[in-house]
Amino acid sequence: MADDGGLCASSQPLRVPGPVSASAQDLLARLDALAERVREARAAAETIAEGDPTALAELDAEVDAMAGEVAALKAISGGGPAGA
Repeated sequence: MADDGGLCASSQPLRVPGPVSASAQDLLARLDALAERVREARAAAETIAEGDPTALAELDAEVDAMAGEVAALKAISGGGPAGA
């Protein structure tokens, strides 16, 4: 396999603002947090499907938190503003 010259999946050059290990650890931690948020959102959606609309507030909070995690992931990948 030929060396891709440090390109990411979008064929753009990788942009790593700091030490790779620190960025990778932050990336993994944020992905874990996002996975937990997805589990919580799914549980809320299942509660809503069972007929309890009060879980909408929990779902809304989880979706807001997921948006924050996705923004942070985007910043880590170099595709968005830092600290989002």
